[in-house]
Amino acid sequence: MRKRYKFYSSSKGKVKTKLEDLSKEDFLLEISRRKRLPWFKESLIEEKPLLDLILVLRKYKIRYKFPNSVLRQAKKIKQEVSQVDLKGRVDFRDSLIFTIDGEEAKDFDDAISLDLDEKYYILGVHIADVSHYVSVGSALDEESLKRGNSTYLIDVVFPMLPFELSNGICSLKPNVDRLTMSVVMWINKDTLDVNKFEIFPSVIKSKYRLTYEYVEKVLDNPYIEKDENLSSTLLKMWELAKRLRDKRISKGGIDFNFSESKIYLRDDGNPLYFKVYSRLKSERLIEEFMLIANKTVAKFLSDKGPSIFRVHEEPSYEDIENISKILSLFGFKLPPADKVTSSHLQNVIMNVSQKEYEEFINYMILRSMKQARYDIENIGHYGLDFEYYTHFTSPIRRYPDLVVHRLVKFVLSKKKKRPKSLSFEKLKKIAEHCSKTERESVSAERFIAKLKGIRYIKNFPNEIFDAVISGIKEDGVFVQIIQNGIEGFVPIEYLGSKGKVNGGDGQIVNDEGKVFRIGQKVKVKLKRYSIVKGFLDFEIVDE
Repeated sequence: MRKRYKFYSSSKGKVKTKLEDLSKEDFLLEISRRKRLPWFKESLIEEKPLLDLILVLRKYKIRYKFPNSVLRQAKKIKQEVSQVDLKGRVDFRDSLIFTIDGEEAKDFDDAISLDLDEKYYILGVHIADVSHYVSVGSALDEESLKRGNSTYLIDVVFPMLPFELSNGICSLKPNVDRLTMSVVMWINKDTLDVNKFEIFPSVIKSKYRLTYEYVEKVLDNPYIEKDENLSSTLLKMWELAKRLRDKRISKGGIDFNFSESKIYLRDDGNPLYFKVYSRLKSERLIEEFMLIANKTVAKFLSDKGPSIFRVHEEPSYEDIENISKILSLFGFKLPPADKVTSSHLQNVIMNVSQKEYEEFINYMILRSMKQARYDIENIGHYGLDFEYYTHFTSPIRRYPDLVVHRLVKFVLSKKKKRPKSLSFEKLKKIAEHCSKTERESVSAERFIAKLKGIRYIKNFPNEIFDAVISGIKEDGVFVQIIQNGIEGFVPIEYLGSKGKVNGGDGQIVNDEGKVFRIGQKVKVKLKRYSIVKGFLDFEIVDE
């Protein structure tokens, strides 16, 4: 029997259980039942960190509960693969196939395999066949489309699909049968071109649920893994992934070298600490395999009628000019703006590796880029330097991937009449809608991280932090704390003097003549903050 709560004070002053006093699990359970999110006083929000979720859900209109019709439909889905489900599928259940994900992951939508012969790496990318369980026009389908994608708010996920699918029958857990769509690619050992590929429905039984951290250890020391076949396969996978990455970059693909920031929270929602780390080889391995699978599927669909592509336009002339001006401050010279290619930008990224301003240059180039989006017109992907690209590999958490699976199945069926659900007009609407929901989710994820950053920094009112200036505005500068990646703002009045500030060309000068440049290291101290309003202001202090 699920718990029920009442949230009010009686006339006699007896206080029943309040929403803000529940544990995280019960808090999430309760708001999942509510038609509307409750309102709270600002002082209470400042005091109760779990309420940060309410702020974010309301601000970005994240769908936080599933309609009863969707939950009823999800509960009817069998949690085991039946013999009937296997009809028309290639059987990979005896093959060495496994997943590699983060330690906390529960929705495993991609698994990989690798075989070799004299001429080819034979790479298999096996993706959860969500389309088998989510039929077009069903309550599940309509709700998934409305959400567009899952939203990850640090330690809480608001999934695109109910638990029975996202963590249940669609999740590629080890040692159980799971339905998949497989892309098998014969990658030439000499040229690394995909000389041949096949896409088909399949069934797998993942042999291992591996984590990025463990795979990293095996890549560094294969002897720790008792299964020699597994360790040997992982080494060959890394060999292939590294070569694919090197080729992609050499041809003009941009590969940003960011440090990642992971936030660890207490059960009450308060931040415990922030950890900054570099991407692991194991993460890059999975990234390269998903890229080549998505690229292969996009090419397959490119001449088969209307489809959904993942596109990325090149930066504007003005954006390139701004990049050139800022890079010139660091001694880098780019060709004229109309001649700059993605290769020029990647060369800069490689040349700033290990330099103190590396992180800033990466962010500056990234911020100059247009946002990638979904579109039915294939204009290519500038950042990856791919002529064809789509999203196929994450149908548990992205609706466009689910639609691409349906497109692949339609093409494989060789039916002549295309259903309305895959028509030009329908796909266009889906692409526009899912581009919008993706932006909202990304903003929500950034905002919750910002709120936790504020909660963390407010505990150190007198501490002086090492930071780097990451951006310039007319009314001040953005800074990022080096130790933990937390970002804030230094308004003009806190730049060390009063009066007019002159800005331009990536720098700002106060009335005392002191210059502040993008990429410059500074020392900052907390000045003011507001969790409800979501701002964190620092002041620059003298060393």
